[in-house]
Amino acid sequence: MDMGLDHATQIATHYTDNPLPMRSKDHHLKLRGKTWYIRYDIPEDLRETLQRNPVRTKEESLKTRDKATARRLRDVRLAELNAEWTKARVSKRRRNRGANVGEVTSLEQWAYRVRESKDPYEESNFEAAMDATLTDIEYRVLREQSLDKNFKEDLFLLQDAMHDDPEAQEYGRAMAVFRGDATPISVIGEEYLSTVGHLSESTFFTRRKAFRVLEEAFDTVEEIDKRKARLFLSGLMTGENARSRQTVGQYCQAWRGA
Repeated sequence: MDMGLDHATQIATHYTDNPLPMRSKDHHLKLRGKTWYIRYDIPEDLRETLQRNPVRTKEESLKTRDKATARRLRDVRLAELNAEWTKARVSKRRRNRGANVGEVTSLEQWAYRVRESKDPYEESNFEAAMDATLTDIEYRVLREQSLDKNFKEDLFLLQDAMHDDPEAQEYGRAMAVFRGDATPISVIGEEYLSTVGHLSESTFFTRRKAFRVLEEAFDTVEEIDKRKARLFLSGLMTGENARSRQTVGQYCQAWRGA
């Protein structure tokens, strides 16, 4: 990643590479006097979260009289807003982690859903938001460590600090999921459980337990091969905490369902 590349330009690039459906070239633009403004609606679900005095529509001056420049600045600003809104939604859901089965409660789960959707627009939104997330993490680490990116020595220290930072680690795991390099057991479990609300309470609890047990042994689906699976199943039915064959069978039913 080119740390020196202007962040707004990075975000805008995602949207020009994955164009939206055709619409007016001057969408979201409004001319006031000789100056161009951008006009946009705040998403209804975020109005109270993002604003002290909630309003539906906002206008911002683009500080230009040139229409072509206004269009370019508008695209950059809309990309930034989409990234901000996506991050705000994830933060809002993570504050209510576990409140509702099926809600996105982690960056990894969001990455998995976007990956499986194969929707270019959703992918662009995700990449833009993750770019903004990484920038925020980097700036925070720079401040905490009193580092300056203009010094080569500090760049190495920044890399080490980012490697050990929990939020940066979460970012890395989410990007691995998005690229298809990893499929977390926790995410597979949550996605599966969000589709089986019709089950009885006891059956649902057993299937949730099945994924908790699997998570204790493996982090990702990619880690599991036939040999490890046999050893894992054998271990479940032996030792001090041995499960009955019936219980293990119920666990296997949940895993196959996922």
